[in-house]
Amino acid sequence: MQYNANLKRNCLRVFTMTVFLILCFVITPDRAVKADEIYRNSVTGYRAVIDDTAGLISDEDPYYGKLTEEMQALTEYGNAALLTVSEGYIESTRDYAKSNLHSLFGKESATVFLIDLVNRQIYIFSNGDILKTVTQPRGYIITDNIYRYATLAQYTECACHAFEQEIQLLEGSEIAQPMKYISCILLALLFAGFIVYENARNHSAGSVADSSELLKYTEHNLGVKVKINNLSKTKYRNDDNKSDSVRSSGSWFSSDDYSGGSWGGGSSGGSGGGGGGHSF
Repeated sequence: MQYNANLKRNCLRVFTMTVFLILCFVITPDRAVKADEIYRNSVTGYRAVIDDTAGLISDEDPYYGKLTEEMQALTEYGNAALLTVSEGYIESTRDYAKSNLHSLFGKESATVFLIDLVNRQIYIFSNGDILKTVTQPRGYIITDNIYRYATLAQYTECACHAFEQEIQLLEGSEIAQPMKYISCILLALLFAGFIVYENARNHSAGSVADSSELLKYTEHNLGVKVKINNLSKTKYRNDDNKSDSVRSSGSWFSSDDYSGGSWGGGSSGGSGGGGGGHSF
């Protein structure tokens, strides 16, 4: 009797655990299934999907039609996804975008635009053939250009412009890079100010009397001879230090130290994909 009772309890525990595991797999949502597929390219097989978990995108928005058009156009080059999130623990916006891209599209050519309200960031993450054009630096440029729409809570328009600029790059066109130009202008002004300062400092310094003139003046007026070897050495040492300081100051903007100019592309961001983002 005792043996039968224990057997029944063990069977009941196994049955309960089995039902629990089945319910976990059924109830737990899969992101690839949850995302709404809005378009599938019949020629390339690439898809355009929207996973609006945060409820930021409305089909009544005047930019929604333009948004879907841009995403459909992207399927000529790879998959396209628009993701939004507003709750939960997200340690890294980049890692979140990367994991969802691979969850949705695997290793296929794809690009994801993420609006992360948890960390207040927008992010573009790409993989495959798209990454060859929409590189990591260009991802930063695009998000620099559009983050203000997210700041104003114009999320549909923000996403629309993100995919629009990606299309421009993929079609061989250029996109605006105002932050790059502003940085170059500020750098040029800083360098010019440094040159003006050094030039003014050099011209404002008084001329140093030659040691022979000092000796001649002392002998003529005081009738004594003064050895000024130490003074001469001090003078020459100061002159050397001055020239060394000028040389070290002038090397601040050397080509070896300044490594800017990588905005245009070339960075792959790693074999698993790459991208860039901006806070808002």
